[in-house]
Amino acid sequence: VDPTDDSAKYVWDDDLTGSTVKALFVGRNETEDGVGFVDSITPESGAVGIVLDKTNFYGEAGGQIYDTGSIVAASGATIEVTNVQVYGSFVLH
Repeated sequence: VDPTDDSAKYVWDDDLTGSTVKALFVGRNETEDGVGFVDSITPESGAVGIVLDKTNFYGEAGGQIYDTGSIVAASGATIEVTNVQVYGSFVLH
């Protein structure tokens, strides 16, 4: 998976469109292989992490708090983002 492009994190007044989901994370030891990545999620999945190819969410860093908001899929499904963390070059929503 390529690193997340977060160059739009400082653009607060415009929606980011065209992002692609690159990985879904349900938690270490929550999958058979113990790594925690899955191919799909459902409302029953509970709290999940989503890695996108690009994001305008600011991940917690340098004493600054993370952004919150919503990710709306082309299908109309909405995911509430309650925490954003940066792990290496990936932004986990």
